[in-house]
Amino acid sequence: MPDRDDGVQMKDEMKTKSQLIQELEDLRQQVASQKGSAAPSTVSRQRFDGEENFKFIFQNAPEAYFLMDLKGNILDGNKASEKLLGYRRNELVGKNINVVRLLPPEMFNMVRGFLDSDNPKKTTGPDPFTLIHKKGHNIPVEILTHLLNIQGRNIMLGIVMDRTEKEKSRTLIEESETRYRTLFNNASDYIYILDPQNLKNPVIVDANKAVFNAHGLTRNEVVGKPITNLLAPESQKKVKESAGFLASGGILSFEAVHIRKNGTEFYVDFSGRMVPVANKNYIIALERDITERKKSEAALKEEERRYHDLFELSPSGILLEDAQGKILDVNLALCKLLGYSKSELLGKNVRMLVPPGIKVMVEENIDKLLAGEYLTHVAKTRRKDGRILYMSLNEKMVSLSAGSKGILSIAEDISESKAAENLLRESEEKYRQLIDNSLVGIYITQKHILKFCNYEFARIFGYNDPEEITGTHIKKLVKKESWDLVDKEVKLRESGSKNSSHYEFYGVCKDGTEVEVEILGGKINYNGTPAIQGILIDITHRKKAERALHQLNLQYETFIQNSLVGIWQIEFSRKINIDLPAREVASLILNSGYFSVCNDAMAKMYGYKSNKEMVNRRNAEFSVDSEKSIDHLELFVKNNFKVELRDSEESDINGRIHHFRNSYFGAVEAGELKWLWGVQIEITEQRRLEAQLRQSQKMEAVGTLAGGIAHDFNNLLTVINGHADLGLMKLESEHPAHRDIVSILQAGKRAESLTRQLLAFGRKQLQELQIVDINQLITGFEKMVQRLIGEDIKTEINLRPDISAVKADVGQIEQILMNLVINARDAINTRKGESQEKRIIIKTDQIFLYADFVEKNEGSRGGMHILISVKDNGSGLSEEVKSKMFEPFFTTKEPGKGTGLGLATVYGIVKQNNASVYATCDGDGLTSFDVYWPVAEKLQIAEEKRVESKEKYPGHETIFLVEDDEGVRNYALAVLKGAGYTVQTASDGKEALEKLKASDSQFDLLITDLVMPNMSGQELSARIKKLFPGIRILCTSGYTEDHIISTGEITDDVNFIQKPFSAQAVLKKIRQILDK
Repeated sequence: MPDRDDGVQMKDEMKTKSQLIQELEDLRQQVASQKGSAAPSTVSRQRFDGEENFKFIFQNAPEAYFLMDLKGNILDGNKASEKLLGYRRNELVGKNINVVRLLPPEMFNMVRGFLDSDNPKKTTGPDPFTLIHKKGHNIPVEILTHLLNIQGRNIMLGIVMDRTEKEKSRTLIEESETRYRTLFNNASDYIYILDPQNLKNPVIVDANKAVFNAHGLTRNEVVGKPITNLLAPESQKKVKESAGFLASGGILSFEAVHIRKNGTEFYVDFSGRMVPVANKNYIIALERDITERKKSEAALKEEERRYHDLFELSPSGILLEDAQGKILDVNLALCKLLGYSKSELLGKNVRMLVPPGIKVMVEENIDKLLAGEYLTHVAKTRRKDGRILYMSLNEKMVSLSAGSKGILSIAEDISESKAAENLLRESEEKYRQLIDNSLVGIYITQKHILKFCNYEFARIFGYNDPEEITGTHIKKLVKKESWDLVDKEVKLRESGSKNSSHYEFYGVCKDGTEVEVEILGGKINYNGTPAIQGILIDITHRKKAERALHQLNLQYETFIQNSLVGIWQIEFSRKINIDLPAREVASLILNSGYFSVCNDAMAKMYGYKSNKEMVNRRNAEFSVDSEKSIDHLELFVKNNFKVELRDSEESDINGRIHHFRNSYFGAVEAGELKWLWGVQIEITEQRRLEAQLRQSQKMEAVGTLAGGIAHDFNNLLTVINGHADLGLMKLESEHPAHRDIVSILQAGKRAESLTRQLLAFGRKQLQELQIVDINQLITGFEKMVQRLIGEDIKTEINLRPDISAVKADVGQIEQILMNLVINARDAINTRKGESQEKRIIIKTDQIFLYADFVEKNEGSRGGMHILISVKDNGSGLSEEVKSKMFEPFFTTKEPGKGTGLGLATVYGIVKQNNASVYATCDGDGLTSFDVYWPVAEKLQIAEEKRVESKEKYPGHETIFLVEDDEGVRNYALAVLKGAGYTVQTASDGKEALEKLKASDSQFDLLITDLVMPNMSGQELSARIKKLFPGIRILCTSGYTEDHIISTGEITDDVNFIQKPFSAQAVLKKIRQILDK
């Protein structure tokens, strides 16, 4: 690389010489060309200038210049040539090169050959030559020659460059290169020269032998390859991430992992930076193998870990302090002994552990230890709670970091042994006190003679002092019935046949009363002779308690077995560790639990006859949904194994679903769930009633909505139908608009029928209640039924004779029958499957509904009822349809083929009359709709309605009209005025009251809507009656929530007309009222 640098420099120098030669040649040609072309004075001047310039360049050039003819005669030389060769100019000019001996012989012959050439080259060189200095030493040079033609004569210009310094530099470079290459190849570190063209993955340009040897690769397998080929993936990533850092000129340094050819790894410290060499950047990287250091570090860490484990796990307390007593480290054993946490001790002074009274001794010991002594001694230490411990200490000085001194102490708690020494001294006294004050009797017998007893033994038998009975025969203390047992046990122990015994017997007290005692004795040697030592306990009270507990257990078992609620206990076929995840514990409870205890009430809830059939049954057998059961049990586990009033759904032995409400808790011992105790009641019937209540509330809300819609719609229909009526009165039948108005009126009548159905569902339909014979009504309805259902469906009428009459609106009963028959017809016509006879059966019966029926059927009432039943063998009812079939606008028919109001109307009429309706499907494929209608108390059959005439009803009286709906008000005003009445109006009750009070007119009739803002029609009527006692009142409404409509009756003292009303109907009603 240094050679290449010199070559570039030389090339630049030659370029300069070439330019100089060219300039000299240009001057020469300029002088020659001007010899005869310009005026003499001009030519002379220009020639002079050219020659002067040539001479200046020639003489002042830094290189040695020579002019020489082709015979080798030196014509001229410049100052640099004098300096180079050591000759003065006059010593060379005119001399031949052979004479002056400027060249060694071999060089002279080469130059001579060039000069003698027939066609010498115009330019040669630069060529290396050796010139001889005047003093005789050789001068290394390079010579560049150029052939000039001056005034027709060939002259050779030689430019000589001294290479003496360059040769010295080259020699030094070659020596340096040799040393570098030797160092490079023999270095123990790994050296790389990398091409940074791809900085994220530089290519190896060169590497030393250590690299090849370390990797087990040849030079060809390394040079020219990316360095990442030699690195482990994590180190490759580091190289790629460091590209930008290297490019910015930073020195990259990190630990890297290399992979050998055989797959093994070794660790290096990598250092690299960007270095410019000969106008190009290279990355010089140096790596030092740190594999052994890594191993040493790992070994050191392992050694430190082992030391730390030994330190922490040592059963003896260990403490390290510095020379000032600051605690540097302490193990867990010592923390536990002293009652401190590690963080509470670290950094504190060890003197905090020294109790008062021994501080001077502690300071002396510290001085001895720091002086190098090894101490083993016993010292008192103060715990965190203030208690004093006796510690056996082994202490020595240790060297800490930076050469400082420390103290290492190993401590063992000997407080117990110290206490034992004290106890040993006190034991005799304590033993005596223990014997004398023991709560159990202590005795020694030998050959049935009581040798020793304590005060409690004497007290049990009614004696004040042990001396009273010591030395007596034990038979004196035993009841006759128990003596054989006691005698036998004593002999067995004294003979050695039985080492110890434990039994109970009846004793006799000093006063002759009985005492129950429990005895535990064993054989000993007493004064060298076999004896029995034992304890005796008065169990009289315990036995009484046991007998009482036994009685309580009997009562408890009786209570459980006769309880009306289910009581149960669940145990488990495998251990359940409560430290497991909550859901896993819940799963184990379900799947490994079995009923170990349950009462008859519990068993019967699941269909068993007695608890014996259910005991040992797995509780998972009764789960309907195991995942849901586990969800509930998981909450039970998370709630600390307690749950109160949680509802569950389970199946009995027949697969029927029951609903239960449970409260239970779990017993946990030693981290293990042992058993569950619980009670439960069945709430299946409660759930059914709740569902019925929700359905009833839903239907009530929908009914209120339906009634509200019908009310507003009736107001609109009053206006539409009324004005259509008025229009027909004014037009002849031939008038072009007559047919259109008739169509409007017909559509309004159909809409009127629709609102009646909505009012019926909402139980706000106006009723005209009469005593009705249901059989008579159905008989008259039979022909219409056949027209409704078609000839392909067979109708069967089964009417029970002599049934009671009911109180009802005839029109409503007909609505019920018509809607149920149409519903049956549609069910038959949508039936799929095999063809069979199409049948509708209409049946009546008289049934008394008892309490059990009422409980099971929501909405029914007890008492005598008339059953109206419509059955069909159509498509049947799904549970989904049954849950929605009475809702308005619900239909299973295709769009446009049903309003969804048929069954809703039936439901509304039935509920309005305190009746009930239910749908059932029997096993014969028949669907039955059964209406239960209460029988009437008054037995007066209704007369047939008379057909109204179409006569006009004119009048001349004064009427006050109150209506909040502007359209209805304007329509009624037009009708009344058209009939001849004088009319005043108001938009609500409050306005009406004010106008009536202020008016001087005498009003014959008040017509008022019942439902209005500010003041209702009912309230207005009540006030008007007080102010104007003789005034007559006519009420009207689309529906009302007052007493009249809520009861559904028109009483004798209330005049009412239902919206929408026709002109003829309202005028007729007015005349009826006024003409009374």
